[in-house]
Amino acid sequence: MKRITEKERLCLLISFPSLSPSFFGYIRFIYYFYILIPLFFSFLILKSIRK
Repeated sequence: MKRITEKERLCLLISFPSLSPSFFGYIRFIYYFYILIPLFFSFLILKSIRK
């Protein structure tokens, strides 16, 4: 059986929070969601400004 690394497990938790048996999987998903989305929008805004 292949051993899952921390990074792979983290990616799984980010991609599929429902696979996490604990409630913290959802908290982590929400945490990443609220950080990544604003980062993405600020990146788009910066790109449009530089044009």
